[in-house]
Amino acid sequence: MLKKLSFSRQAILPGICFLCALVVGVPFLIGKIFFHTGDSLYTTQYIFFGYLAFFFLFLGIIIPVMRWFFWFLKIRKTNLFDIFATVLLVFSSSFLFIILVPLTLLCMSVFKKYKYFIYNWGSSASLIFMGIIPRHHGRLENGVIGILNHTSPAEYTVASQAAGTKPWNIVAGKNLSENTKTIEDRIIKNTIGRVVKKYAIQIDRTSGESRVGTARSIKSEYDQGKNILIFVEGTRLTFKQIVEQQKLLLDFQDGAFRIAFKYKIPIQPIVLDWPAIYRTKDDYRWGVRPSIIDIYFLEKVNPENFETYDELKKHCWNLMYQQLKNSKKIQRFQNGLNS
Repeated sequence: MLKKLSFSRQAILPGICFLCALVVGVPFLIGKIFFHTGDSLYTTQYIFFGYLAFFFLFLGIIIPVMRWFFWFLKIRKTNLFDIFATVLLVFSSSFLFIILVPLTLLCMSVFKKYKYFIYNWGSSASLIFMGIIPRHHGRLENGVIGILNHTSPAEYTVASQAAGTKPWNIVAGKNLSENTKTIEDRIIKNTIGRVVKKYAIQIDRTSGESRVGTARSIKSEYDQGKNILIFVEGTRLTFKQIVEQQKLLLDFQDGAFRIAFKYKIPIQPIVLDWPAIYRTKDDYRWGVRPSIIDIYFLEKVNPENFETYDELKKHCWNLMYQQLKNSKKIQRFQNGLNS
């Protein structure tokens, strides 16, 4: 009885949507089939009723799908706002993107030998459905620590494009697999966060013990022949920093440079031309900015040419900053937001 009651409650909202679609759609179809009275009605109110009927029909179908999606991601407690927010995400980023992430995870678990290949192609398809086309300028060298700038959670997907199908690993914040504050956090936790938890080198930047453990993991993974990718800013630029302060790059964290300097591992700066990416930090708008994202692979830097890791860090920061500063696309982006 309780299950039936629970099911009936869940069916109320889709049922209302289907009823509204019927109420609006039947007069629309009758008018379309039997009457064509007046151009004004046909081109304005008439078409509006047609779109309205389709909208209610879509909601009636998509709400149960969204409930199944939440169940699949083990998000049990959802409300109406969560569902509609996710519908907006579906509209702006494509339902196929939502499907591709769990599918890629499943394939990586089954075909472990080909996990780099699978993840690269899965992330490529996801980016295409978000309207983002990566364009490479150069390539990732072998046996390096690749350092990247960071403005968006979508860049964990873009990073795989930089790494290609070679063996690699990435250092990712532990918060990606733990945050549950907003519906977006929960979606990221159960999609990208699952990849991070299972495959990436996780770091809690507030913990000294975690940083030491991360350093050991990086060296271990590097010794196994993997390239290591690190977002060296440690966090993302906020929308306010980009627009009001015209910032392009935050100060770098020390970790990557300490490790590179200590073990004499070459560093290769990788610059992501970020206006194409999903949203910035504290920019609470849904959706993507569809365009081409340019990935610039700069020349690798030998730590043996520097006396301290701090000099190495400043040199890499200057190289990446100059590349971002020269970007016409970024200049148009910032000027457009300020106009």
